[in-house]
Amino acid sequence: MGNLRVFLKSVRFAFRNKHRSILFIMLFTSLSVFVVFYANTFTNYSKADLLINKGVIIKQSGFDVVDYNNATVQTYIDTLKAYPETEAVIVHRYINYGNNIRIFDVNYTNPWAYSLVTPRSIMSGRFISSQGEALVVSGKELNLDSTATSNATIDPSPGDKITISIGQVKASFYVVGEISPEIYIDTQGKAWVFVDTKTFDTIVNEMSTTVYVYEVTVLAKGNLLFSNEPYQNKKTILDKSRDDILNAGLAPNYFQLPDGIEPNIDRRIDERNTDLFIFLGGTVIALFIMFIYGLLIIKYRKTEIAVLKTVGYDSWNIRAALLAEVISLSVVGYILGILGLQAYLLKNATSLVNSILSWDVILLSFFIVVLFDIPSVFISSHSLVKIKPLDVFRDRG
Repeated sequence: MGNLRVFLKSVRFAFRNKHRSILFIMLFTSLSVFVVFYANTFTNYSKADLLINKGVIIKQSGFDVVDYNNATVQTYIDTLKAYPETEAVIVHRYINYGNNIRIFDVNYTNPWAYSLVTPRSIMSGRFISSQGEALVVSGKELNLDSTATSNATIDPSPGDKITISIGQVKASFYVVGEISPEIYIDTQGKAWVFVDTKTFDTIVNEMSTTVYVYEVTVLAKGNLLFSNEPYQNKKTILDKSRDDILNAGLAPNYFQLPDGIEPNIDRRIDERNTDLFIFLGGTVIALFIMFIYGLLIIKYRKTEIAVLKTVGYDSWNIRAALLAEVISLSVVGYILGILGLQAYLLKNATSLVNSILSWDVILLSFFIVVLFDIPSVFISSHSLVKIKPLDVFRDRG
């Protein structure tokens, strides 16, 4: 309890000198913006930029032409999986529900591995995260009558429940998000509904209908941050998959030729290396700044520490006081930095959903900006806790 009281009193003391506290808060705010920006950049390597960095996509040449259960198609998919450079193969399927609707499956464990719909496509609501959830195209009505003998049209929105009839069985799912209509391209005018894979398989098992392939995604092996392996593997997969799809006779009548999205591998590697250099360099500078900050505390707090020692405070009490001051100022600066960057993203984003910083970015940046202060305080305070009060008072006259 003694250390806790010292800690809380030191939090108040940290803001006593307004000019000094404002200066350090501005310093931590700038540091927070830098760290959060680049942390967000690196998390996007395996999220929004996943396909650009390590994905090869193989799209259908047109709707209702690629039968998922076709033996040649299955053999080609198995060939893709057998490449030593392949990390994962994800098949994105769909079915026709009567003459009105196409139902697509979404693998929510790999939400960024689909060129048609990703969390960035969401205009309102959220992306699918569990079984029994669905996405719809914003502004596109659904006719739930599979026989098209009646007009059972609805305009669903997030929170609505959709129920479809499959013979004597009914399947229900809840709309959790609306997708931008910009992705909607259907020459037959059918509405689109996206459901999780388990719900999709349940519907397929109850229906006697053909399952089609919209797209096959191949992800390359390798760590995106510290290795060139995924970029080289992607290039190898692209070359192999193009040769194999032509040899199988599946292109161009069934599938389009495999697409690497970003064919310039060297440019992607250079961009990654530049981002990594700036981030690591900035982090080193941040650690140096924290150490300098600790030295400045020694300069400003010698007299206060001497007084505390004369009234019986031990080394741990003093370290708690110093830590409270550093943590309080860094947390305030961190929060201001997060709020400032978040406001900037909201102002410049096309969608509210896509402009929110993710929790992994927030936690990583908090660890770097705030928690790294702890060892800095202990290192810089090593000599401070050993000062003799009489020497300090004598120097001050």
